[in-house]
Formats: sequence, C-alpha cells, structure tokens
Amino acid sequence: MQVKHCKTLTQGQLAVARIQAMAWSENCKRLAVADANRFVHLYDESGERRDKFPTRPADGKNKTGYTVTGLAFSPDSAMVAVGQSDNICFIYRIGTDWGDKKAICNKFPQSSSVTCVAWPSSTAQGVELIVFGTQEGKVKVGLLKSNKSQSLYAHEHAAISISQARNKVVCGHIDGSVYVYVFESEDGAEQAGCKKLFVHSCAPIVLSWGENICAAGADGVVSFYNNKGQKVQNFEFPLKTEGEITAGAFNPSGQAIVTASRDKLRVFDFNLRSHKWEEGALIRIPNSYVIPAALLAARRQSAHHGKHHRRRGYV
Repeated sequence: MQVKHCKTLTQGQLAVARIQAMAWSENCKRLAVADANRFVHLYDESGERRDKFPTRPADGKNKTGYTVTGLAFSPDSAMVAVGQSDNICFIYRIGTDWGDKKAICNKFPQSSSVTCVAWPSSTAQGVELIVFGTQEGKVKVGLLKSNKSQSLYAHEHAAISISQARNKVVCGHIDGSVYVYVFESEDGAEQAGCKKLFVHSCAPIVLSWGENICAAGADGVVSFYNNKGQKVQNFEFPLKTEGEITAGAFNPSGQAIVTASRDKLRVFDFNLRSHKWEEGALIRIPNSYVIPAALLAARRQSAHHGKHHRRRGYV
C-alpha cells in the first residue's frame, strides 16, 4: 500500500493546539476532526471543510474543563459519538446531508472519564448501541433506545484503546490486557460474550482489527495476533531511534496497516501467499514528534488515511 500527502486540512498555530480525535464515516463521505477548542469539524471526501459544531460539557457549565477523547460514526453515518474526559459520551445526530441540523440525541454520563469509543457495524440490535471504555476500567455499551448504559465487563485497569470488527470489539487496558466482546450477530450464529484474548508486552496504545489484531505501544514492538489471541508475528524497533509506537490504522481490506512513531509513518503489508506480514514503505515526516493514538484514521472504502501531528494535518 502506498501512502502520500494529499492535502493539509488545518494549518499549524503558534501555540499548543493539538487535534483531539479523528474518524471517517462509514459511507466515506465525511471526516470528523475534534480540535483543541472542542469543536468537531466535518470535511468532505476531498478534504474541504463543510460544517462544524461545538461539543457540550457534561455539566453544561464548564466549557473549557474537558477534552474530546474519541470519535466514532454510526454505521448509517447519520450520528457521531463523542467521548469526553468529563465523564460522558454524547451522541449527536448530524443527518446525512451537509447543513442538516446538529442535535444531541443521547447522553451517557459515567463515574469516570470516557477514554475510547467504537460503534459496532453489525449486531442483532442494528445501529442502536455504542461501546466505550472508561478510566476506571469498565467497558460499557450505551443503548440508544433506552438512553441507558450498562457494563459489558469490568477490569481493574483503565481502558485505553478500542477497535471493532462487525459484531465484535476488542479493548486494550493499561496493564496490557486485551479483551474481546462478541455481540449477538444478526443471523444468530454468534452469541454474546466476553473473554480475555491476550496480554500484550506493554500498554496497547495502538489496537486495531484487520486481517489480524495489531497491538503496539511504548516498547517499540508491533505485534499481530489472530482471532484466538495467539501471537502470529512480531516486529521490534529500537526505542532510541524509532520512539514508541503511538497510533495505527488498517486500510479497508485489513491487509495493510499504517503505524506512527517519532517523525515517521510505517506501512505493514499482509502477503497473501505466505500469510505473513512484511514491512512496507517508510514515510518520514520531520517535526511531527508524537502522533497520538486517536489521530490516525482510515476510510473504509479507500486507501486514504487521515493524520494529524503538532504542526500539520494530512489526508
């Protein structure tokens, strides 16, 4: 897979103004970007900003006392979930056309910060649920019809990363534990349930599900696991020159993944003949420093990736 700089979405500022989170819509027509001022900007597929809306504080008062920790579009692309550090996950109905009215349709207050969000694309409940992890270690599901949340499972360490594949989600915790939760499938072939899948070598800041499950983090190791939690391949990079692995996203087919580390993006390609992962292109981006985990996103029907670092944003 090839990766190239197509366009700058947001210009750098002479201040700390880190982009907080990014997500592509399922219909590939919108890119949502949450900025340091807690606005969500909506870009079209060519990278033009077409709309924006402000997020809301949980208490309705402290407008600067929180950050956006995650974004996720609904499978029908008509809603977007916004996870926040002030202990809440909001669901905004944004419609399917540019200029449609934006309104909060659900809110799921929690007892600790929401740290990551994912929207399963295929379950027996359709699009009516959102999954999010919390600082206290609980992974919860928000039910849109009842506007209530309930725990899928609880772990003693904070949830830090999440990824979905149809009716399944994997969630990583700061102690390295990775759990999988299976929702009942639409055809009834799979029943709901949760189990610990594997323990990664460090906190899985990067956790993404494609052909395999990719996990990576501060030790500079990129690992691939199968659906049973067995490690199938490892790539180790020296921390002194590479830095920690801070972000990653699969392409739509799940057969290529882009990871981010200090001043660079690295591609891994899945070889269909050998069924092995291979190192692909290395793209150097001077002065990008650290690209946070929530700031690498892939369109599901193209090879475009959205990325932001401290000085520039690319699509």
